[in-house]
Amino acid sequence: MNSILNFLAAIGRAVISACRGAGAVTVFGFEGLSHIVRPPFYGRLFGRALMEIGFFSLPVVAMTAVFTGMVLALHSYTGFSRFSAAAAGDRVVLRDISASRTIGGGVILDVRAPERHRRSAARLAVLGALEGEWGPGMLRRLAACSPYLIDLEAVARDRAAVSAEPLLEEAGIAVIAPGWGMDRGRWAALRTSVASAL
Repeated sequence: MNSILNFLAAIGRAVISACRGAGAVTVFGFEGLSHIVRPPFYGRLFGRALMEIGFFSLPVVAMTAVFTGMVLALHSYTGFSRFSAAAAGDRVVLRDISASRTIGGGVILDVRAPERHRRSAARLAVLGALEGEWGPGMLRRLAACSPYLIDLEAVARDRAAVSAEPLLEEAGIAVIAPGWGMDRGRWAALRTSVASAL
């Protein structure tokens, strides 16, 4: 019984202490606000402080805003540059550096162009496979291109599709690892050759 009373007493002391602190802060706040409308009034001192703190600090505020904007712009550029805002199939217009003369236009086939070997036969074959509408036919064409693997998540995401999974059965693609697909016939032949070699 004593232990219960001691526990309740501890809770009561904590509540009373919290209420006392909140009351003291409230009284202090009301007292401070009341001095706004009670004399004496220091108009000249208030005006000088308003000018020095409010007006003359505007250059500092402006410089802070400019540099904050520069930092945000830099971070936004470096962050958003990792994620292409364009999707495969979007139309693009190419302009000169002054944006006053149109050079040409086209359709985006691949938003993940490699840094090297962009004109190799394998790369041109992949670009040929990416032409056309998104569907099972595109997956079949990609599966026939070297290295005969399809990054299913990347291909679907680049075309603003939720997933490539509904197309796999019709396209004849086997999922050999999470997010990766291969032609079923090629995958079966590869498994047979590996099993015979072992």
